[in-house]
Amino acid sequence: MGHARIVTALLRANANVDAQKNDDSTPLIQASYFGRADIVEMLIDAGAKLDPRDADGTAFDNAWKQKHNACCELLKEAERHRAALAAHGLLDDDVEDEVEAGRDGEADGGDAAEVSTKMRRRRTTRRRRRWRRR
Repeated sequence: MGHARIVTALLRANANVDAQKNDDSTPLIQASYFGRADIVEMLIDAGAKLDPRDADGTAFDNAWKQKHNACCELLKEAERHRAALAAHGLLDDDVEDEVEAGRDGEADGGDAAEVSTKMRRRRTTRRRRRWRRR
């Protein structure tokens, strides 16, 4: 439980959710590797990118290799959510172009993750502003 409180405090302090260590891992990759679905969810909601890779792959790859099904589901749902937003035209034009590039095979699918990241960041920023007003 202590880790979740620390992550919450760091997110409130506007910590970089995509900070990379020397081994290229990010907080999302680490949380996925260790099966911390609660922290994975917090990081996704905070706008963490889904596509960074370390030596073992993306956050999804790490969760899959360690058989952390809850983390896999959260990560796949985030990807589906981002792709659905793009499909319904609920994204900015430049972001929609990024998703289309991923669909056309010009990218490895990470662009859809980037789209959702931008949308989640906007939503998270609004939440933080409301929270600070309290």
